[in-house]
Amino acid sequence: MTGEIYVLNSMKISSEFAARLSRMNSGEMIRVIVFLKTETQGTKKTPQEVQQIAENKLDNIRPILTKYKGELIGERPNVLGSIAIKITVAGVYALAESESVKMIVEDQAIFPR
Repeated sequence: MTGEIYVLNSMKISSEFAARLSRMNSGEMIRVIVFLKTETQGTKKTPQEVQQIAENKLDNIRPILTKYKGELIGERPNVLGSIAIKITVAGVYALAESESVKMIVEDQAIFPR
C-alpha cells in the first residue's frame, strides 16, 4: 500500500489475501465477505438465531463502514453469519481489528476450467 504499513495481529485474513492487499492502494475499493462472530455460550443456535446475532454484530461495525466508504452488498447477514461488503483496503484492515469480526475473505469469482 502506498506509504502505509499495516500489521495484522490476528489470523482474520489469510496470508495470501494479506499479500494481495499489501500491493493495493489503501483507498482502493475491494469486495470482501465478512464473517461476523456468532458464537455464544450455551446450546447450539438455529440458523435464524445465528443470523440475528450476526445482525447485532453488524451494528458494531457500521462506524467502520461509514469511515471507510463501506457498502453492504446484501441487506443482512446470511444464516452463516456472513455478509458481502465493498470497502477500501484500509477498511479491510480496520474490520480485521474489530472484536465483532471472525474472519475476512476476498469475494472472488469462480470460473470453470
